[in-house]
Amino acid sequence: MRRILFSTILFFILFLSTIYCEDLITAIKVDDEIIIDGKLDEAIWQKAPSATNPDFITYAPSDGQVIPQRTKIWIAYDEENIYFAFYCQDEIDRIKTSICQRDNMFYDDWIAVSIDSMANREMFYTFYANPNGIQGDSIETSTSGADVSADWVWYCGGQVVQDGYTVEMKIPLRNFRFSSGDETRMNMMFYRKIAESGMEGCWPESPPGAGSLNVSQAVSFKELETPTKIEILPSFTSSNIWERKTPDEWSDVDSVNEFGVTAKFGITSSITLEATYNPDYSQVESDEFQILVNQRYPVFYTEKRPFFMEVGNLFNLAGADSLTNIRTTVHSRNIINPQWGVKMTGEVGGLTFAVLGSGDEWPGDSDYEEYARYHGKNANFLMGRVKMKLGEENYIGALYTGRELGDYYNRVVGGDFQLRFLNNHSLKVNYLHSETFDPSTGKEKQGDSYTLCYDLKSMPLISRLSIENCDEDFQMDSAFYNRTGFSKALVLIQSQWYPELEAFSWIARGRTFFQGYYLHDKETDMYDYLARVATTLFTDKSGWFRIEYNFEGENWGGEMYDKQWWKAWSEMQVDSWIYLAIYYAGGEKISYHSADHYLGDYRNLTVYAVMQPTENLSSTLSYTYEYLDNPADDSNEYLIHLLYLNTTYQFDEHFLLRGIVQYDSYSELVLLDFLASFTYIPGTVVHLGYGSLSTKMEYNDTDGWLYGTPDSKYYQQSQSLFLKVSYRLQL
Repeated sequence: MRRILFSTILFFILFLSTIYCEDLITAIKVDDEIIIDGKLDEAIWQKAPSATNPDFITYAPSDGQVIPQRTKIWIAYDEENIYFAFYCQDEIDRIKTSICQRDNMFYDDWIAVSIDSMANREMFYTFYANPNGIQGDSIETSTSGADVSADWVWYCGGQVVQDGYTVEMKIPLRNFRFSSGDETRMNMMFYRKIAESGMEGCWPESPPGAGSLNVSQAVSFKELETPTKIEILPSFTSSNIWERKTPDEWSDVDSVNEFGVTAKFGITSSITLEATYNPDYSQVESDEFQILVNQRYPVFYTEKRPFFMEVGNLFNLAGADSLTNIRTTVHSRNIINPQWGVKMTGEVGGLTFAVLGSGDEWPGDSDYEEYARYHGKNANFLMGRVKMKLGEENYIGALYTGRELGDYYNRVVGGDFQLRFLNNHSLKVNYLHSETFDPSTGKEKQGDSYTLCYDLKSMPLISRLSIENCDEDFQMDSAFYNRTGFSKALVLIQSQWYPELEAFSWIARGRTFFQGYYLHDKETDMYDYLARVATTLFTDKSGWFRIEYNFEGENWGGEMYDKQWWKAWSEMQVDSWIYLAIYYAGGEKISYHSADHYLGDYRNLTVYAVMQPTENLSSTLSYTYEYLDNPADDSNEYLIHLLYLNTTYQFDEHFLLRGIVQYDSYSELVLLDFLASFTYIPGTVVHLGYGSLSTKMEYNDTDGWLYGTPDSKYYQQSQSLFLKVSYRLQL
């Protein structure tokens, strides 16, 4: 097996494609102060642009078109910052912009720059700005898509002018890892969105399958020294909670005051150490309600805690994504209540590494009987990741994750490699071996998991062939995955087409999609299968419509169920002030958790709208209606209404008021979140919030609170008031 793997790697290295490279741009060194206000009146911006009217080539709604609105780009720097200026030409009445919360400006016009600061085609830091200078940022690696959870400290200004809009950015070098010296090279991509037409494009052009990290523009900086990177973030959180004892009486307040601190130190320009003790992971809003009824697999919740924001990108393996069983190898929300954390990331030569350790207090404080023996003890996590570059986005890597809790342990070691060859072909392979000892059984179990994915991305064809295998005894406490004990083969074929008939000129692009898999369940020795066909039509105004048909065989409870179901959904920027999405699914679905399993009649309708009636006011509304009926007797197993309403008034880029209402008819819950928030920079914040949870119940003096009685009604069961203050000190 080792010889085959080694021979495969050598074979594909011989066919690595030529690296795309544009002419080198030399950034301009500046000594004068640049005021970040969106006005291009400094002397540096009066010089010739670094890129004058480059062709931004579209990737949405169609590929390969030149965005007609022209753009000028300036790149400058000093000892501590990189500066960008953009002049984005457009008709003033076509520009869509707003004053909103960070990362909520993606429905507007925007301009962005992605920076590969190590010039190693491994990671992009991306910075977005709308015409008002409202920021967005994301991180992207060669193994993962863009993740907007990252928030860096940088500065931006923008303004609408007579023939378009202008934007200035000031990005401190302390945000990056880079190689300091006489000459430092970074690779960059530039992106622009025209909201009115829905066009999104980039410069340099990124042909399908090429990978934007491989086609980026090289930029040179002379005599770039290592900046001081010391950051301390103390925080204070005060939570006050009241519980309802009877319909007429509340408990005394339960107050919890916590102080924590997080520190970051730049050991070198390319190695960073971070540590935290009793970190403030209080979220200023609750997770959105999701449908948890009749789910076969666990529900994924995104990470919202600052210290863990980039963990998934750093530790993920090649071949682990939304189409595979292991979605991410390190899902940091498995660390439920961290007491401390240490993280080191960096690059030395062609070697990239990341190490994370954390102590989770949750098992020692849990009321669950299975954790009684661990009272007062932490579950300690340790993860390590290393990757060695082989050119372009290609690498070979290794991973270790471990969770120790008293005598219990789960340890996983593995490796992966990713190879791109012949321009638009790629091969991704990962292998994992786990060892788990559970003292409650006194037994140790071992298991293996591996994934092999071959992808072809070109015009007009995109395809994937993947093979997965996971042993029944495989276990990975750090990961998010669906199941164990199976082997699976999957094929995906997607073709793009462009209508030539004038009657269909409103369609910018079409996409036809087929996905199929065949899965062997090792425990039951039965087989699952899926055949999925879908067609998507892309229009202007960021619009698209998709219809999908699924024919599926699934074994559950020792029985095989053949089912058919379909779904359709559409999204569109209907007008400058409203973005609308509608989703509908119907067909057959297994009743997983009822006493007698059956194939039920299933429906789901979801409506999602983002409304911005003014620049400062925005509201997001989501409504879901879902039910499952038993056709044998026309009985209803469940009927659910989910409602989510988020209304925000953003006074300026720093201060906002927000109210959230959530309703779950099945669980009979109503959740309210209200927040007043001032954010000077990420980390320097003051939050004052109020939360309320109401449940449908009945109370009597004998039994106390009762659920599901005929006379139940909604009572506010708990309420809380919290204050959070934190300050980011950068030295």
